[in-house]
Amino acid sequence: MKPFCFATPPLSNNFTQVPNAVIFHETLTDRDKVIWISLCSLCKQGESDLFVSVAEVAAELGLPARNLQRSIKALAENGFIVKLDRGARYQLKIDSSDPAKAVEEKERKLSGRQQLRQGLVETWNNKKPENFPTMRGLLPEARLDVLMQHAEMVECEDLNEYLGKILLACKMNDWYKKFPQTFDNIFGVGTPSPKKFEKTQKMHQEAKGDKAEAAGFDRNNDTSWLEWFASKGHEFSKVERVTMERFEAWKHETDVAAEDTLYIYSDEEGNVVHWTYKEHQAGVSYLPTAN
Repeated sequence: MKPFCFATPPLSNNFTQVPNAVIFHETLTDRDKVIWISLCSLCKQGESDLFVSVAEVAAELGLPARNLQRSIKALAENGFIVKLDRGARYQLKIDSSDPAKAVEEKERKLSGRQQLRQGLVETWNNKKPENFPTMRGLLPEARLDVLMQHAEMVECEDLNEYLGKILLACKMNDWYKKFPQTFDNIFGVGTPSPKKFEKTQKMHQEAKGDKAEAAGFDRNNDTSWLEWFASKGHEFSKVERVTMERFEAWKHETDVAAEDTLYIYSDEEGNVVHWTYKEHQAGVSYLPTAN
């Protein structure tokens, strides 16, 4: 193999600068990011020493060669390492593309399974109790397999729905409010123990009925309102919040009556005083929770 080195944009002598594009990248793993930073640290005056092999680079960084090779591949796939035409030289690159376009392009490239993994991370972040950690990127394959095992136990084919119910059960339990849990804490790893399966089956059952509906409703969250109305057979596409006293709110609702807009009315102090269909005997006259 020909000797090779890494090149990078100019860095300061005493520290390594880390761009936000690397820190907040949704697809790269934490290991990939750390390795990108470590490779940058090898570059003096914008270029590293010559290395004979990836194993030599790994030894210099104190990393397993296999992990380094995998991360280099992931970094290359995401445009953070570019192999130059001159021999086997690599250049570290900062992704400076427009964030919105980059996200759109990635979504087009995601396979069906990858889209599922991405959706499950979004479900976790949107449905979890506030004290649970936030996930980034795609749900790892190992965790997806574990989740599928749990969902099969209750014959639930929609993994996002299943995960949402488990997280709703967590919101209903005071213990989880005191002790934040990770995905692995709840579902286990590999082949979960019988106790894990027994626990999630119980949680899935608990996430039903009025108590569960109340626990899952947040009057300050527009999505909660849309989901609550949808569960009662009323489909709206957007929410509009209006500051208005109760009597004026009732009159306003009667006057506007937009088919696709759910109106929520609050007084000057922020108290919800009225909403669409509140007086219509349509199953949404009373909020599912007093929180």
